[in-house]
Amino acid sequence: MTITIVSLLDQVLNINLPTYTDYKFFSNLFESNDKGEILTIQIANKEFKFRLSMFDELSKTNKECLTMKSVFDGIPEDSRFLVVPNKIDDTIVLYHLRQEVDKLNGITGIHSNLDKTKYEIALLYYTQNFSGNTKRRHYIGEPNKSNRVCRFCGKQIPIVSFKNTSHAISESLGNKSIICREECDICNERFSRTIEPDIANMLSFLLTIHSIHGKNGVRTTVGENFKISLDESTKGDSSVGTIKIQLNQDLPTDIEDFFKEQLQLNTSFLKYIPQNVYKCLCKYVVSVINKQYLPDFKGTIDWINSTTKYNKLPFVAIGNAQVKINAPYLILSVRKTNNYRYPYCFALFAIATIAFAFIVPYTSKDKFRFTTSNKYATFQEMIQSWYNGFDWSFNKLSSSKKTYTPIDFTINIPSECKLGRDYFIVNKNI
Repeated sequence: MTITIVSLLDQVLNINLPTYTDYKFFSNLFESNDKGEILTIQIANKEFKFRLSMFDELSKTNKECLTMKSVFDGIPEDSRFLVVPNKIDDTIVLYHLRQEVDKLNGITGIHSNLDKTKYEIALLYYTQNFSGNTKRRHYIGEPNKSNRVCRFCGKQIPIVSFKNTSHAISESLGNKSIICREECDICNERFSRTIEPDIANMLSFLLTIHSIHGKNGVRTTVGENFKISLDESTKGDSSVGTIKIQLNQDLPTDIEDFFKEQLQLNTSFLKYIPQNVYKCLCKYVVSVINKQYLPDFKGTIDWINSTTKYNKLPFVAIGNAQVKINAPYLILSVRKTNNYRYPYCFALFAIATIAFAFIVPYTSKDKFRFTTSNKYATFQEMIQSWYNGFDWSFNKLSSSKKTYTPIDFTINIPSECKLGRDYFIVNKNI
């Protein structure tokens, strides 16, 4: 049995009771009714804080109990909190519970950033958030290898093996913590040489200049006439290091003229197939989604596994963020009703300063493919309304032909920065 603790703290605590001790331990920790059932509403009073010493003995064999005790100890004294059965990971349900905690503690004046229409749409969906930057690994799927079935090929031991660590989101994009147990070694290797390099190539420049740490550190972006890398040996307390830009071109006599020019970088080495990027984004969704939904995504999985050829797919919204996102962040929504006006599953994926909002195609719970403007318009309006912090453009990622994204930019050196102190220009031929 799992219980969820919702309090005035930002952190929501999920406790798997058998992992720590028996139910009796927590029935002694929390207030219970005459039948010994844990009450939903609890008070973090002095008596409750005193009972937290129960964790001390337990922590001798389970160090995670110290963390749990710390969370409980951090709940404001005399405030009310909720103990709810089951693991609650639906963002909207948690929103309701947090609102209830606020009411129990007499907190008013907090308004939702969802207007009535947005809120009604939100209620249609079961929503989960996944962050690739948490200190603890988040494992998806069956812990026992002998019982695992690969989500992508449907095979299990001994036909396939599960020896390697399969990152649910590409490690090259900075994911360190979200692990899919149900991706076999064969599929993992296949994706690493087919669709995953495409999204890494598409985002290479952003991954470098925003110092996103992948499997082998920060990616070096190399083109025909340039190389951009990060030198972390110069990293100080307030910096990420030194960005190095190597150009294969002659510098003008007046170096100030150089900084006024727009640099045109030849990125033809960084080719990618647009549809493979779309496939990779949907592969992330299949990797993390609750197992109960997987049968609805058979068509999606077949498409991800297929040889890439032109398919008319929904537009993908690509947005520019105002702030840097240091690790991959995925928001996944699955429709709970039969309101076919809205897609069965859509997601938002963000890293560095870019975000993708996309419909997961080929599910069995969609009546429409959302490839025509009138069907897609509802989703487009929803994305622009919900995530108005992004500057969105709507793009076709249906092509199966290789392409690349040209990079033109200008180096703006602040007037207070001094040549030879804050930045350096080196001619390697001298």
